[in-house]
Amino acid sequence: MQILLHDANIIIDLLSIDLLDILFKLPYQICTTDFVMREVYKGNEKKHLAAYGKALNILTSTPLQVQNISILQNNHLSLSFADCSVLYHAQQKKATIVSGDKALRKTAEQYKVPVRGILWILDELLKQKLINRETAITKLRLLCKINSRLPRSEIETLIKKWGKEGL
Repeated sequence: MQILLHDANIIIDLLSIDLLDILFKLPYQICTTDFVMREVYKGNEKKHLAAYGKALNILTSTPLQVQNISILQNNHLSLSFADCSVLYHAQQKKATIVSGDKALRKTAEQYKVPVRGILWILDELLKQKLINRETAITKLRLLCKINSRLPRSEIETLIKKWGKEGL
């Protein structure tokens, strides 16, 4: 089964539009790292994440892995330690990273690690018939209000695509 390794912004975005629970219905192994969870737990998301229990597989880093993640971060100062933990574990597990972080995405591409974003997740939820077109469009528009860093042109293209699929 393909592994999707999420960073903090994807988890927070999906929580904010009330779609995190549906994410676990996708035919992927959904993972994150212990360092990402520490980042997420600093906010108000901790109480919401507790409900997902074992559905969200948390990769715990060994001391040797922490050392390797530190080396990776020293080579990529634009990345947080949590981001480097995602990159490191994605390389080890041959996973796809799911992130909206531009620096992480670019660095992962340099390492030939596949990267997807929140728009891909929404499109997958629709393709798997876990949400309908109207819900996908509504949730994406809501996300745009919450997260101003999303690529507007790609969003409009996706909304048009989803609208045409229903005709």
